[in-house]
Amino acid sequence: MMRMFGIGRNPTAILLRTNVSLTSLSRLSKMPVVVEAKTPTGVFEHRAFTTSITQVPSPQFFEKLKAEEHRQFTRKKRARFDYSDNHSAALALPYSQQELERKQDDQQALLAMSKKNVIEHANRRVDLFFYTLIAYYKTGIVPTSGHTNLQHGKGRHASTQRTITEACHSSLIPSLLDKTIYERGGKRRKSLICNTHFMDSLNSTVELPSFVNDFDDLLESACRESCLKILDDVSVGIINPIEGLSAFLNMMQNILNNFKRQAERENHSAVTRHSLLGSRGINLKMIDLVMHGTLSTTFSTETKAASDDYIQLMLRITPEEKALCVTDKRMEDQLYLEKITVIQDEILQAKSMRSSPAGT
Repeated sequence: MMRMFGIGRNPTAILLRTNVSLTSLSRLSKMPVVVEAKTPTGVFEHRAFTTSITQVPSPQFFEKLKAEEHRQFTRKKRARFDYSDNHSAALALPYSQQELERKQDDQQALLAMSKKNVIEHANRRVDLFFYTLIAYYKTGIVPTSGHTNLQHGKGRHASTQRTITEACHSSLIPSLLDKTIYERGGKRRKSLICNTHFMDSLNSTVELPSFVNDFDDLLESACRESCLKILDDVSVGIINPIEGLSAFLNMMQNILNNFKRQAERENHSAVTRHSLLGSRGINLKMIDLVMHGTLSTTFSTETKAASDDYIQLMLRITPEEKALCVTDKRMEDQLYLEKITVIQDEILQAKSMRSSPAGT
């Protein structure tokens, strides 16, 4: 698990979810997460825990937010940091410039070289969305997507200036915009999470071949509006973060399955190279890697919900607490709420260590 709120990461390490410590600076080791069929379907069923605080604002409200963003933040150039700057868990490919240039015309070789990064990139997409839900849970502050003006990591180019790799944002919504933009005094902020280390995490990237970033573009286009709808419902308390996560994972499974079916059909088509997927070099093997990273440790196909193991890992449930949850569902509800509250506070209180333009 990439640590969202700490600093001092090795930017070239593959950081997987075995710990969610917020303060430790040591590298994380990888351990497999066993997904149980059991999932917390009974959690939060009869609680005031999902009582609505307010209504989701109208489209006109969000249009005004975007106009205000355009008025206040006229600087459009994105602030880009090198992987070596180590402001976040941004992850570079562990290959030299020469190694990448030698394989620049071999898509299958590049995909094989970046397999672990593709899986980790998809893992992080889920982690970051879940923690974004926690950050906004029951705040009554409903966000929309803003202009992305921060990027931790840079892609690489061949000596001919041809792009070989790109720095791919793992978060589907790395820049958020909410009513915080109207606050006066202090450093200007576009959202509740501006100037936090979590903002750095949302704008961390994974270095991947350009064709993987092309698939990211298709994926974002297919699901961003649904992601914002889930986030809206969580922010006003219509649903809780765990229910929001389950909705997100079901959506991702459906979208990825649709892409896979399309790729399978095009494997047998003479017009593959002219298709939306085929023209971008997107193939079944890459989609399978993304599906594995997105769903294998997070989602129960039996219950169609987020798995208990993943939720408890992300909420930092100890073995002793987990044992109590098995025997006492009411205790589980209370414990999950307490953990969500603690993590929400940590997300909003842990400040960024970098110096960067206002609004990031």
